[in-house]
Amino acid sequence: MEKQDLLDCEQKWKKVVALVPADNVREQLLEDFCGKLGKDSRSRWKILTTRLEQAVQKNMTKQLHVEDEIKLQFCYPRLDVNVSKGVNHLLKSPFCIHPKTGRVCVPMDPRKIDEFDPMTVPTISGLLDELDSLEPAENNDQGKKIKDYKKTSLGPFLEVFETFLQGLESSRKGKLIEQSDIKMEF
Repeated sequence: MEKQDLLDCEQKWKKVVALVPADNVREQLLEDFCGKLGKDSRSRWKILTTRLEQAVQKNMTKQLHVEDEIKLQFCYPRLDVNVSKGVNHLLKSPFCIHPKTGRVCVPMDPRKIDEFDPMTVPTISGLLDELDSLEPAENNDQGKKIKDYKKTSLGPFLEVFETFLQGLESSRKGKLIEQSDIKMEF
């Protein structure tokens, strides 16, 4: 947030404030930002979060996630404008290949987002070289053959994706159990 200086000038903060659903909260924020309270992005962000919390507590707005929506809209890393705004863009799918750069679209671990560098993702030619230079098949602790793709630079990204899928599967199982409990089906 600080590095992006999201609220450093009126032009920027008006775009952020426009996302606040309650008119009275928007007006108060604009007054605060122009006044003595809002000196820089950090102080303006603190004002914004405080005003949003107060609005929710006083039932002035039902939107509890305005702060998160602002962060996603303005702070989420964007590799490319077309990727971010286009719903059907190729790079919205994991493990597809960018036609011009040969880079592989990889899932990112949200807990390590600051460490992610899009210029270091595997490329298709690099992966092919890695696969060509692999030693003969190794076995893991259970005596099973380790899959070749897990030995490449794509391996850590596959682990992130598998972890994500396991979470989805667990939540889906939980919902199915909950539904069967409601229907009394066992």
